[in-house]
Amino acid sequence: MLFEGEVTARDYLESRRWVLVAAEQAIARAMTRLGMMFHTAFGVPRDPVQAAYWWHRGAQGGDRDDQAMLGAALHLATGASRDPVMALAWLLRARGAGSALAARFLGPARAALSAGEIARAQQRAAPPLPEARK
Repeated sequence: MLFEGEVTARDYLESRRWVLVAAEQAIARAMTRLGMMFHTAFGVPRDPVQAAYWWHRGAQGGDRDDQAMLGAALHLATGASRDPVMALAWLLRARGAGSALAARFLGPARAALSAGEIARAQQRAAPPLPEARK
């Protein structure tokens, strides 16, 4: 509510404080939000590395939107080293879990790879991850 400003006055700094508390407790949606805050510089200085860090934590926990954002970061080399195979693997996981965010990056990520690399990405996307805490 503090971030969106719908029910109360918008306050990015206070929002960041509470989102950080939740993210540190491994709440996946908070990790997504914190990554977006660092990516877009809402309430914090823009820091793509911190954004990718939080998306990675959430992605490992199974959150589909964190997986999509991490895939995009790996594809675009924004806050993380470019890794086209892992980018596609995370995007495939995200799409399989129902993330609408993944669709925007799937085509370009797939187009950058050979058939063998796509196969490797599909293999890496297959093993299950633990359920994310909502």
